[in-house]
Amino acid sequence: MSRRNSIVTYALVGLAAGTITWLLLGTKGGRKQLNCASEEIQKFTNNLRRKTKNEVGKASAWVDRASDEINVAGKRAKEAGKEFMDQAADQAHDAAVRAKDSVQSAANKIKNS
Repeated sequence: MSRRNSIVTYALVGLAAGTITWLLLGTKGGRKQLNCASEEIQKFTNNLRRKTKNEVGKASAWVDRASDEINVAGKRAKEAGKEFMDQAADQAHDAAVRAKDSVQSAANKIKNS
């Protein structure tokens, strides 16, 4: 019996949906309402497309600007790192020269004593 009740329920729902559809589309007033709704949906869709296009353009510009800033920051970091390494190499060279001079001086003192 449950199955039979389900079939009857679905049939009644289908009949109600069909009746509502006929009332909306089968009459002049219903067609007029449908046309009006269709126009409003079209306006909404066009407005949404326009706004989406504008926002995508803004996002694209923001991404381009951020990418440029990242590239500039990367170049600056690379230059700073190179500068630091050059300074470290110079200091290491100077330290090596001083150490060599100290060793040479110590060797000369030992030799002369």
